[in-house]
Amino acid sequence: MNPIRLMLVDDNDLFRAQLVKLFESEVGIVVVGEASDSWNVLSQIDKVQPDIVMVSLSLTPVDGIISTKLIMRRRPSTKVIVLAAREEPRWLSQAIQAGAAGYLSKSSSAADLRAAVRMTTMGWSVVDKAVGRRVLGRYHDVADGSEIYRSSESLTRREREILELVGLGLSRSEIAERLGCSRRTVNTHLTTIFIKIGVRNLAQAAVFAVKHELVRWTGAPENVSPHVVSDGNPVVEECAVRADQ
Repeated sequence: MNPIRLMLVDDNDLFRAQLVKLFESEVGIVVVGEASDSWNVLSQIDKVQPDIVMVSLSLTPVDGIISTKLIMRRRPSTKVIVLAAREEPRWLSQAIQAGAAGYLSKSSSAADLRAAVRMTTMGWSVVDKAVGRRVLGRYHDVADGSEIYRSSESLTRREREILELVGLGLSRSEIAERLGCSRRTVNTHLTTIFIKIGVRNLAQAAVFAVKHELVRWTGAPENVSPHVVSDGNPVVEECAVRADQ
C-alpha cells in the first residue's frame, strides 16, 4: 500500500520543523510538502497532491478555518486536520463546518498526532480529547442517562454521517451547511435517526454517537479504552468509547 502523503502548514518555523521530524521517522507516512502561510499551501497543493494537510488554526494571512475551506475547494479528496493552540469548542464546530476531518491541540502527544493522521486516512473524524470532553459535557448535563438505546446497525450511510456530526457538537443548521443540504432535509433525517436509535433529542443522539463509536477522539477521555486495528499495514491505535459505560 502506498504511504500516506502528508503536508504540514504552520507559520511557526520551529513547530513545523518539529512536526516534520516527527512524521519523517514514522513508517508509512511521507511528508511531501511544507508551507508557512495559506497562499503558499494553495500554490503547492496541486503539485504535491497530499492525502492529508495538517494546518494551523492561527495561519496567516487567512486563518486555518478559511484555509480549510480553500483547500477543500481546490482539492476535495484531501483531508484536513486543524491544529489549534486553544481548546475552544466553537473553533471545533467551525473547523468541521469548513470541511476539516480532524481538530487537535498543538500540545497533543506525538502518538496522538500520528494516530490522527492514520485514523483520518481510514475515514474517521478525530478530535482532541480536551475539546471532546467540553463538547460532551454540554450534552451529558441534559441527556437522560437512563435511556435504553437501540442499535445503530439500521442506519444508512447518510444517517451515520449526520449522527457523527451531531456527536461532534454541530447544530441542525451547521450540519445542513456542512453537508450542502437544507435544514429541512437534515430535520427529516434526524426524525428517522431518532426513531431508529430510540432517542428524543440532539443531546441524547450525541451521547449515542459517542457510546456507539460513531465519533472518534484522539487521546483517551475517561470513559475511553484503547483498541488496536490492523488493515495489513502498520498497526493503528484507536480510541473507541466503551458502549457499556
